[in-house]
Amino acid sequence: MPSARDILFSLPARFRPEKAGDMASVVHFDMEGEGAFTVHIAEGRCEVEEGFVGKASLSVRARAVHYIALETGELNPQVAIFSQKVRVSDLAAMMAFGKCFRKYRPEYQVDTAPVPDRKPGAGPLQGVRILDLTRLLPGPLATQMLADMGAEVIKIEHPDSPDYIRDSAPVQGGVSAYYLAINRSKRSLTLRYGTEEGNNSFFFFFLSADLVVEQFRPGVMDEIGIGFEAARKHNPKICYVSLTGYGQTGPYAAKAGHDINYLAYAGILDQNRDAQGRPVIPGVQVADVAAGSYLCVTACLSALWAAQREGRGTHADVNMMEGLLPLLSFHAAGMWAGEKPLPNREGLLSGGMVNYDVYQTSDGKWMALGALEPKFWEAFCLAVGKPEWNMAIVPEIAAEKGIKSQIEALFASRTQAEWTNLGDMHDICLSPVRELSELPEDPHIRARGAIVSMQHRQAGELRGFRPPVQFSGYAQGPWWAAPELGEDEGLLA
Repeated sequence: MPSARDILFSLPARFRPEKAGDMASVVHFDMEGEGAFTVHIAEGRCEVEEGFVGKASLSVRARAVHYIALETGELNPQVAIFSQKVRVSDLAAMMAFGKCFRKYRPEYQVDTAPVPDRKPGAGPLQGVRILDLTRLLPGPLATQMLADMGAEVIKIEHPDSPDYIRDSAPVQGGVSAYYLAINRSKRSLTLRYGTEEGNNSFFFFFLSADLVVEQFRPGVMDEIGIGFEAARKHNPKICYVSLTGYGQTGPYAAKAGHDINYLAYAGILDQNRDAQGRPVIPGVQVADVAAGSYLCVTACLSALWAAQREGRGTHADVNMMEGLLPLLSFHAAGMWAGEKPLPNREGLLSGGMVNYDVYQTSDGKWMALGALEPKFWEAFCLAVGKPEWNMAIVPEIAAEKGIKSQIEALFASRTQAEWTNLGDMHDICLSPVRELSELPEDPHIRARGAIVSMQHRQAGELRGFRPPVQFSGYAQGPWWAAPELGEDEGLLA
């Protein structure tokens, strides 16, 4: 037997918008024995929430058992009302309300477990609404960072072509671990954009949005009818941030690409070569994150500030290939100053100095020595009992005296733990090369609470990295797990 609560929360599934027309109604249900509920009808949508919310246009009061009998057909509506088993404040309004819903059947019953309030509760971006049309890694990670800062991020996907990363392995509880990692604290909506109905729904959300972040190739948003120029007609203050591989213009604009391609075009791969001169692919997505996600966040915040200051929106063109170029600032400055570029492992900051390199320990692990300044190198030499190495900070002297091989032998004589302990005791810029599996146990990461956990109803406990920026005067979180496809449909306005 369903409860009155079950039946009331099935109303959105039974709602008939064609019968409701332009009805706008707030109905309070006082279910004696089960509590109070509010049903909202507006703009062709129906929503239900617990408690009395807003000013009622219709009030209904009944014992839960009588309301259940009415909805299941065991109690005749006229008898229910005339006998006062179900009391209404406006009979005509109640009749109009009733016509908006299909008859209750068990298949309409939905899970009525309390739904957590999935709205940002903290952070400096509270009150900012972002429509997120990005997919895969760079865009979703950027919008997750904005959600972590308090923005309301609505992930919008086409029902026939949702974010590809939802199908990516590995999975946890049947859900992509990659999707879960970069889509927390968002809300989810499906829209058939590109159709008249879908675009109209999209423009409806434009009215209350501050920012759109999209990751299609140049021109696609305009082709499907929801580009920046079309959007600003509905909301002159709307800002667009378009994240692409090569930008909105230029000979590469229409090219497909991935992290390796952007690294290649930008000259980053040229700066990372092995002993045989072969370019080495970094183990992490440098272009996607450093030149994509982080730069996208910067563009979003800048666009929002400009819209607030000037009262009009702007279109930000962010691309990952150009976003990588600032990583070469020192390299390019030296080249333009007439300095001949050095091969990898010979540059001052790429292994060409004995005091700035990685060294293997006796247990096969590694230490990173970054004693770049003379004071740190002198302190290191004293800490290891080798004051005669002091002048080896000059590469020519180090090479002449064969210091590099001596340092390698010294590091190979102790374990990583022993070297880590030495680095903790002395201010010498000496750090263990952590393996990914060791991060959760790193004392600094633990002390800072850099890894957070949350629950997902399918995947169970999820762990992820806390927002790297904290703001005084603002609490952290709350965060919630990445939403299921379309999870917030009917709950957004």
